Amino acid sequence: MELILVFLMLLFIVEGVFISSIKHLSTQNKKKILAILFFVQLFLPAGLRHITVYNDTPAYAEHFQSISPNNIFDLNAFERFEIGYQILENIIYLLISKDPVALFFITSLLIQSSFIILFYRYSENLWFTIFLFIGLTHYFFLVSGIRQGLAIAVFNFAIPYLFNQKWKWYYLIVFISAQFHSSAYILFLVPFLNFIRFSKKTLIYTIFFTLCTFLSLDKILGIFYSFFPNYGSDYLGQEGISESKIGIFLVLLTYLIGLIIVVKNFNFKIFVNSDKQMLLFFLGNVLFLVLSIKFGILVRYTHYFIPISIVLLTNSCYRIKGIMDRFMMYLFWVIFLCIQVYIILVYRPEWFTVIPYKFYWE
Repeated sequence: MELILVFLMLLFIVEGVFISSIKHLSTQNKKKILAILFFVQLFLPAGLRHITVYNDTPAYAEHFQSISPNNIFDLNAFERFEIGYQILENIIYLLISKDPVALFFITSLLIQSSFIILFYRYSENLWFTIFLFIGLTHYFFLVSGIRQGLAIAVFNFAIPYLFNQKWKWYYLIVFISAQFHSSAYILFLVPFLNFIRFSKKTLIYTIFFTLCTFLSLDKILGIFYSFFPNYGSDYLGQEGISESKIGIFLVLLTYLIGLIIVVKNFNFKIFVNSDKQMLLFFLGNVLFLVLSIKFGILVRYTHYFIPISIVLLTNSCYRIKGIMDRFMMYLFWVIFLCIQVYIILVYRPEWFTVIPYKFYWE
């Protein structure tokens, strides 16, 4: 079963190369065909999964079956599930079906379509982006963590407004995102990164800031918990969310390799605001990964930065000038991530519980 999943990862590459080689299709049409094809392949396994597939699926199914709302806005203010998610859950329960399969189908439809739209808009090599999306295990997380998956899916639509510095719409969408998972409130701070004077020195300052924060994190957390003593108390004991240090180190190593490639191919003299924001997102992703070594709950914040980080890594590899150099770069990532995913599925299956996979009717 593990090898089958790795084979399916490679299938995205085969499809991408094949569609891209069709000469009579325009580049835009090739990209549209791949977007539709990849969406179907990402959406169906997530939307039609059995209740036992993925870590959080049973808990979401149990919660869905336990509600009995009188109307869409019949909400429980004392729930740990956010208001936005409760409203969506009530809509599905009252208007579509009381079967949890409907919940997984609709939420998967919303999440995967959002990511395909984001990748279609900004990726210069769609098949490689989708391969990284799965190989870096972000796809597995989104299917399992429905609430945060929805929050990230909503936030994806704020990205164009961030790049174009249209703050009113950006903050409105971020606010809506936070109604599905409260961790999204941290995204209110992202626009302040525009005040950073961007250069190679920014990288040095970021490394220095990350190290200082990491070394003083215990004191910072002590102050934080004096004001918010219960923050994360319902998560820290859960293995699937707090993450193991081995997993964090593995992901961090992967993104550090990616950061070297990104920086090497980034033009610090001539760049547009979107390039700057993408690199800052990549640095933010690495920052939270480093800090999560000490405080595992912080790893949840990395997931807001990962989609754009994947796009930037894709575009950086695509812009490598030498054909052979670019091919070797692709080959490295394909081998490296296939081995990594296989090791996780075999030796740490509890991280996602995607194996053995079953459809809901089995």
